[in-house]
Amino acid sequence: MDIKITKFMPKIYLLVFDTQYHLCMSMLRIQEFYESPKFKGKYFELEEFMEYWCENFGSKGAFDYPCVWRGFNFPGKTLGKWMALCDKIRNPYRKCEEEVMNLICDMVIKNKEKLNDVYIIATYEKNPEIKTTIDHEIAHAFYAFYPEYRKSCSMLLKKADKRKVDSAIEMLLRLGYSKKFLKDEIQAYFSTYNTAKDLMPILDFCRNFEDFRKIIEKQ
Repeated sequence: MDIKITKFMPKIYLLVFDTQYHLCMSMLRIQEFYESPKFKGKYFELEEFMEYWCENFGSKGAFDYPCVWRGFNFPGKTLGKWMALCDKIRNPYRKCEEEVMNLICDMVIKNKEKLNDVYIIATYEKNPEIKTTIDHEIAHAFYAFYPEYRKSCSMLLKKADKRKVDSAIEMLLRLGYSKKFLKDEIQAYFSTYNTAKDLMPILDFCRNFEDFRKIIEKQ
């Protein structure tokens, strides 16, 4: 497995994996610890999640998680909590998880930053929509770290077509997203290009995202 890590933007670290499989299987437990409706904030074994996925979301009951997701995102603070929980339980990390953890922690130290002050996004090299995926994950980072961006998205959501918002909510819940993160997910889909039928981008959101991105890139 090969992973490249860069400081992509202020406060945002980007991991690029060699394959979609390695991306998904390395990031799964951390990501689901962050936002899963069932496993958020809890310790769980990979097999537990695989069974849960197959029963609730897998196509024809299959574990197709590694074929579904092209990008991941979570705050560095969440990674710290997950590491602390694993250490408390004294359950060793899976080898791929340990590699991810060490890469991020080493980069944080190198840049003289704190884990709580950075945001992690990830994708894989041959992702056919890699730019779109990265933009989507950046939108999550903006929403998490910048109150002014979060406020502008909230205002746009209030003005948005209720039918589009309701359709987006229905689709996101069907995909397994937690209700707690719906506003964040909706703004990320509405703000960046994608091909999801019920989550097509909306011009006002896209402009808001691009305007804010220009501000952050100048920092």
